[in-house]
Amino acid sequence: MILFNDWFIWLSNWSFYLVSVYFITATIVTAVHYNRDRRTKGNNAIHDEKDPGGDSFKEMNDRTSESKGDINIHLKGGSNVNSKDAEVIFTAGSQSPSVTPMAWFHEALWVIYNIAANAALLVTISFWTLIYGLGINNKVTPYGIVVHVINSIVIIADTILTSMPVRLLHIVYPMLYSITYIIFTVIYWASGDGMRYVYPQTDYTGRPVFSALSIVGLLLIGLPLCQIIFFCFYRIRVWMKARWGLCSS
Repeated sequence: MILFNDWFIWLSNWSFYLVSVYFITATIVTAVHYNRDRRTKGNNAIHDEKDPGGDSFKEMNDRTSESKGDINIHLKGGSNVNSKDAEVIFTAGSQSPSVTPMAWFHEALWVIYNIAANAALLVTISFWTLIYGLGINNKVTPYGIVVHVINSIVIIADTILTSMPVRLLHIVYPMLYSITYIIFTVIYWASGDGMRYVYPQTDYTGRPVFSALSIVGLLLIGLPLCQIIFFCFYRIRVWMKARWGLCSS
């Protein structure tokens, strides 16, 4: 049984909450874009009826080209936009993508994705190697499977199937998230007069050296490894798109 008072202290629950927030936010952003796309197409159809075959309608068709996994988008007027600055959406039944400049909520979603993806994978790897693997917690519950296995499966699937780009330098966002959790564990430890801790790795009284090494390993090894893994999935997706036209780019 998971008590509400204890729920908030675990990193696995923090990460599961972030994954949930990401997918809810992604659903909202998708719905907003779909609604705008429908209204734009409706306005274009009305304009086309008034001026069939007109040059002004042709100018509204954006031209795209793709090279070495990055997309250079050519907008009307001759300006170029790189894929990292714009959202490229391939609509159903059409091979021609529509281009939407990246809005603030796209950037916010991108940040949430970077944190949620790394947090989910880090929790999965850490639990099965350092917690379950070392015998600290051998009890596996359905909820435990969800927060320690399913979380990584769905975020990896999302990385492969969507057009979310991955940048190595964006490791800074999950690092800030991890530092926030580390600060929380210190506050939790200090509030209990140094006699309580969340994980053995956060026992700053009994195992100060082990705790310090665990934090350094988390920030300098664990998180970079997770970011590299997601970057590899991203590059595989781009390669599959360039070679066979599979997945999103």
